[in-house]
Amino acid sequence: MVTVQPSEDKRRAWVLAHNAQGLSSDERSARLRFLIQAVPAGRACILQKKGVCIMNISKFTQKSMQAVQNCEKLAYEYGNQEIEQEHLLYSLLTIEDSLILKLIEKMEIQKEHFLNRVEQALQKRVKVQGGQVYIGQHLNKVLISAEDEAKQLGDEYVSVEHLLLAMLRFPSREIEAIWKEYGITRERFLQALSTVRGNQRVTSDNPEATYDTLEK
Repeated sequence: MVTVQPSEDKRRAWVLAHNAQGLSSDERSARLRFLIQAVPAGRACILQKKGVCIMNISKFTQKSMQAVQNCEKLAYEYGNQEIEQEHLLYSLLTIEDSLILKLIEKMEIQKEHFLNRVEQALQKRVKVQGGQVYIGQHLNKVLISAEDEAKQLGDEYVSVEHLLLAMLRFPSREIEAIWKEYGITRERFLQALSTVRGNQRVTSDNPEATYDTLEK
């Protein structure tokens, strides 16, 4: 478990501009530690580019933060040093009252079969003993792009559906294979989402509480 509490100086340091694609594994590990502890430490912008905040966790909903935080736990459980899109997808599917899992059902996909398929992909990832976990480049791209997905839908917060949409737009090779296997496209997912959200927008950090019951 990560136990280092980031100081105020460290929090300020992450407001500096960084090249998201050019970070070393140690830098990604440090960013992950910051992200995981940023909620109790005080929310902040953790990545800027040319003075513009491109990853602000104050814009993440409770469920999306939970999904991201659970990725570290999954990495330790499965013996992975690099945290990637498989971890996030499995986390999105297994958090309590998972909206994504229910949307999988709405797309008429057998949820247990899909969940097992994602876990298989997770089990195939390289296992490394020891060392600190870090965010891989494909997951890094999703985390940064999720806020753009929220803006496209007119939402004020990054919710779990935006994380999934970012994975649909920028999938790793392994995740793209899963999408193709189950015929999951952006359009199909958005159609399922519309049956739950309707015309509602995400204007709070707990939007699921205002969604339909999902039992219709």
